[in-house]
Amino acid sequence: IQICSLAHTTRIRKQILNLGIPESKILPTPLWCTKNFQNWERLKNEAKKNRVFIIGNGPSLKINDLTTIQDAKEQSFAFNKIYLAFEQTDYRPTYYMVEDLLVLQNIREKINSLCDFPKFIPEFATRHLKISINDFVYGLNSPHYENLLAVQPSTNFKNFGWGGSVTCSAIQAALFLGYQEIFLLGVDNSFQFSSEKNCDQFLVGKGERNHFHPDYRPKGETWNFPPTNIINEHFIMLKKLATQRYCEIFNCTRGGKVEVFERRTLEDVLS
Repeated sequence: IQICSLAHTTRIRKQILNLGIPESKILPTPLWCTKNFQNWERLKNEAKKNRVFIIGNGPSLKINDLTTIQDAKEQSFAFNKIYLAFEQTDYRPTYYMVEDLLVLQNIREKINSLCDFPKFIPEFATRHLKISINDFVYGLNSPHYENLLAVQPSTNFKNFGWGGSVTCSAIQAALFLGYQEIFLLGVDNSFQFSSEKNCDQFLVGKGERNHFHPDYRPKGETWNFPPTNIINEHFIMLKKLATQRYCEIFNCTRGGKVEVFERRTLEDVLS
């Protein structure tokens, strides 16, 4: 049987096993392979700090924030076009993650060139990117595109729940890795956009300033509609999951529209 899909291999494998086909007869995929499992377990067992910063690309993020985090030797997740800051700061994330397929396709070559830190990639994206032996592939349990709902989060890297933002997947990864404190920074979850869409129903950039860098989204670049309500719903789910894992999530973002998590200031956290 050939099933040419990398979108839901965790679900597909379960169905195949339910048919009575032994696991030894199922060929490995980028997610379901020994090396990937070993990478995740190794990372989980490595000595880490008790806390991690998850850095969004919102307009509230300042380059100096990144420098401060770097100087403090804090560990962090960062996403998508964070590399635009690299010419102005020595900051480099501990972990890099990209999840939005349209973003990934727009900047594929740049993502492939990033090699100073491990990358976390959803399995469906592995057909578009070069994956090294140091990268981490995770499964993303996504809803049907015609009925978008926040999916229950998980600390199982084979089956993270979709929450409408790569930030949600990063929180799940951080919980898997055992961090006891998670600090959000630059996670504004607030967007300005024109209602105009192209023939594929993507938004078309008009020069809106939704991110920390003026060149983040040039005019004419296509992007997906931001499901802010779904993201906030998923944050509520993540807060509950974090509590069950004896982890606290704080929001250090200046302003923004995320009120699910207790607010802290970056300066107080790092003092």
